Amino acid sequence: MKTLRIKIIAGLVIISFLVAFTLALFTAVNTKRLFSDYLNEYREARQVQWARVLAQYYLQRGSWLEVSQILPVSREYGMMGMMRGRRVTSGELIVLADSQGSILAATERFTRETLRKDEIQRASPIKINEQLVGYVYLKVEYEIPGLATMESQFLSSVYYSSIIGGLLAAITAALAGISFSNRLVLPLRRLTESAQRITRGQWDVNVDIDREDEVGELAKAFSKMADKLRETEMARKTLVADVAHELRNPLATLRAQLESIQEGVTKPETDQILLLNDEVIRLSRLVNDLQDLSLAEVGKLNLNKEQTRLDLLLKKVTDYFEGTLREKEIKLIMEVTLLSSISMDSQRIKQVIINLLMNAIRHTPYGKRIIISGQERDEEIYIEIYNEGDPILTKDLPHIFNRFYRADQGRSREQGGSGLGLAITRGLIEAHGGSVGAANMPEGVKFFFTLPK
Repeated sequence: MKTLRIKIIAGLVIISFLVAFTLALFTAVNTKRLFSDYLNEYREARQVQWARVLAQYYLQRGSWLEVSQILPVSREYGMMGMMRGRRVTSGELIVLADSQGSILAATERFTRETLRKDEIQRASPIKINEQLVGYVYLKVEYEIPGLATMESQFLSSVYYSSIIGGLLAAITAALAGISFSNRLVLPLRRLTESAQRITRGQWDVNVDIDREDEVGELAKAFSKMADKLRETEMARKTLVADVAHELRNPLATLRAQLESIQEGVTKPETDQILLLNDEVIRLSRLVNDLQDLSLAEVGKLNLNKEQTRLDLLLKKVTDYFEGTLREKEIKLIMEVTLLSSISMDSQRIKQVIINLLMNAIRHTPYGKRIIISGQERDEEIYIEIYNEGDPILTKDLPHIFNRFYRADQGRSREQGGSGLGLAITRGLIEAHGGSVGAANMPEGVKFFFTLPK
C-alpha cells in the first residue's frame, strides 16, 4: 500500500528530475539557437566586408572584368577574436552577381548561373554613387579545427552536468521529503490512531499537537470534535437512562394497580381509576414533550402563526398561577410595556411562558419576588422573567437548556419535573427565529427570550 510518506518523497524526486531534464533541454535548444545566431551574424559581417572590397574594385576598374582573381581560395584571419591565429580552410562560398541576379563570378563550388530570390534577399547590394551594380552573396561552411565539435562538446557537458545535478537534486529532494513527510505524516498518524480509538468507544483521547499551521488547526478541530462526541455520547446515555426512569415509575404504578384489580385484591373504584388516569396523562405528556422536542431540534415543528400581542398573552398566563403564587406568598410584578402584534404560534409561546414561569416559581423562596418585564427593540421583542433566589452554579449555567438536565441533581422528579421544560422552551423559541438564555443576577436569576417582529 502506498503511504503518504512514499508519495511525498516520490513526488519530490520526480519533480527534481523533471526540473533537471527541462533545464538541460532548454539549455540545448538555446545553445543551438545562439550558435546559429552567432554564425549568421558572422556571415553577414563577412558579406558586408566583401561588398566593400568589391565596390572598391569596381570603382577602380569601372567594370567587373577579371574580378574572379580576387576571390580567395584560403586565407588566415581572426574570427571575431575567438579564432585568431587558427588556419581556416576556405569554407566561404562567395558569389558576385549583377543587378539582375546573374552570376558574374563565384568560387569553384558554386555552379549555378543565377541567384535565387531568397539568396538575393540575403545578399548585400553593391552600389556606386547610389547606383546598384551588383550583389555579393556569401555562404559560410567552416572547417575550423575544433569548431565543428565545440557545440557538441558544450552540449555534452550540459547534459552531463544536468544528469549529475538531477541526481544530486533527487537525493536532496528525497532527504527533504523524508523530513517533510515526518513532520506531516506523524501528526496525521496520531490523529488516525485517535480516531480509531474513538470508533472503539475509548473516549479518553487527547491529541496534543502544538503547531501553528493547517495540521495544528486540524488537530484542534479534531480535539473539539472528540470533546463534542464525548459529550454527545454521555448525553445519549443520560437520555436513555432518564427516559427509562421517567417511563418506569408510571408504568410500574399502572402495572401494580392493574394487577391488583385483576387479582381481585382491590376493586376498580373511582379514586383508583383517577390515579391510573393521572399516570396515563403523565406518560402522554412525556411522550408529547419528547416528540415536540425532537421536531424542534430538526426544524420540523409545525407552527400555526397568527398576529398576537405578547403583553396580553403574558397577562393571561400569569392569571393561571394566582393560587400558586398566593400559596408561596410570592409577589409577582409586571413591568411590560404595550407591545405590538407579531406573527407567532400563540399556543407554543404560551407553553414557553408557562415553562419559564413554573421554573421561576419552583426556585423562588417563600415571600420573595418574581418580576416579568418586556419591551420592544429594533427588530425584536424582549421578554425577561427574573426571580429572587439562589444563583445557578457556573458549571451548570451552559447546560440548563439541555434535555433532562437538572442543576440540582438531588431534587426529585416530582419537585423538578421531567427535565424537558427548558429544552422544549429553547426549541420552541428557536423555531420562531428567536433566542433564549439565562444569567445570574444580584440576588436572583433571570431567564429571557426574544422573538422577531
